[in-house]
Amino acid sequence: VSTQSTGVSDLEREILALPSGNGGMGIENPVKASDRAYCNSRKLTEPLVNLILCRNEEEIEMALVEKNAREARKKIAKENEEHHSETLKELLTRITCPKLVRCLEFAGEAGASGWLTATPYPHLGFELNQLEFVDSVALRYGFEVKDLGSTCACGKPNNAD
Repeated sequence: VSTQSTGVSDLEREILALPSGNGGMGIENPVKASDRAYCNSRKLTEPLVNLILCRNEEEIEMALVEKNAREARKKIAKENEEHHSETLKELLTRITCPKLVRCLEFAGEAGASGWLTATPYPHLGFELNQLEFVDSVALRYGFEVKDLGSTCACGKPNNAD
């Protein structure tokens, strides 16, 4: 498992690319996501392209075009969800560190990723500074928390587990 100073392995990069609800950070790898994104873009714009191509030939039913676009969005969302679930299952078979598997399972629980997708409100104190964010990510994935003192203020040993 990585620390903040050593970078990220290919496996960890794949984990971070998962949506936050699947235990990732939602930081997609554009090289791996581009083909799927292109296909989704084609599916979404197909009704509009057809509309442009036939605009002088027949009466256009905008309600039908909008309905087709909504259906395409729903289908793409379902396909993306299935893709990410299958990717997570495949990644879990490749992970050799039981601690990372446990952290991913916890990170995928309902509500465990709310802090990643919440809107920061600095005036209410709802924001993380850089150190807090780095430490939170380290704790989320079971990485070593950098510069963690060996003992707590109460005198007990510090332990992130």
